[in-house]
Amino acid sequence: GLSEDEFLDFLQDIEDPPYITEFFDKQSDSYLALPWLFKLAYKSLACRCAALGLGDGCCTGENVELSFVGLRDDPEERQALTPAQQAIAAEYRADMCNSVAAVFEE
Repeated sequence: GLSEDEFLDFLQDIEDPPYITEFFDKQSDSYLALPWLFKLAYKSLACRCAALGLGDGCCTGENVELSFVGLRDDPEERQALTPAQQAIAAEYRADMCNSVAAVFEE
């Protein structure tokens, strides 16, 4: 999964459209310096881990991460999930994309 710092790296690596690159070059040198909407998106997505079957405590403590479950196009990973988890993973993937896009629109 993505830690807070890796989430920042992910955002900083977005190259298209160019204004996003410019935004992160000027605005954010650490996760804590991100605008609050990005941090809110990170935390809300990270807390979907329990619904993805990663355990009840996966959303607390220092090891909170954005899970990759449902984000990779991996048939083996999909087959390892129950049908209910597959549906949740598909929703999670859509939520991940929509959350990041919505923050950029603000």
